[in-house]
Amino acid sequence: MATDKLSICNLALSHIGQSAITSAELTGDLNKSARHLNIIYDLSKDSVLRAKDWKFASVKEALVAVTDIIPGWAYIYTHPAECLHINKIFYDVESQDPERIEFEVVFVPAVGLVVEKKVIAVNYDDAYIEYVYRVTDPALFDASFVTAFSYFLAAQIAKPLTNDNKIAELMLNMYNSLVSDAARINDSEKHVKPKQTSSFEDCR
Repeated sequence: MATDKLSICNLALSHIGQSAITSAELTGDLNKSARHLNIIYDLSKDSVLRAKDWKFASVKEALVAVTDIIPGWAYIYTHPAECLHINKIFYDVESQDPERIEFEVVFVPAVGLVVEKKVIAVNYDDAYIEYVYRVTDPALFDASFVTAFSYFLAAQIAKPLTNDNKIAELMLNMYNSLVSDAARINDSEKHVKPKQTSSFEDCR
């Protein structure tokens, strides 16, 4: 299975009947395939990562409080820099499957010496986050992600390289099917006890 950028790019090219490239960094006019792949690779990778809760890219950690004030919310936290998608915000760290709590992602514009940023607003102190991390090392991708990602790349480059909309549509359909299968496999890679009341509620 592909474990580097070049292998993933060549897998995508093989899906649409195109010749392999020798370097994924070749961006000159002499290699049209490499040029198109370089333009879309990172953005496409992030899009596929955002598409579901991939276990290999899942992070759980404490949020970092900041002093910003957002009307209607009691506590404000830093938005993790490499967070592509928030799966949940929670506060019960004793539970294997903690309840989601309400939150809002808010943009804070630059004012004076304060730089613009995104923050997460909640109504709980000591909140935690579970999110999809922007993984960049292909060696960390699991097999189902690599396959789905390669078809998503193929869908993006099919039109400029083959001038055939039907091939692009077929590749996108394959991608959607593979993501659905990956979701089933992905969800089977954990086991938690049946949901119970939270540890905080039990203490009441």
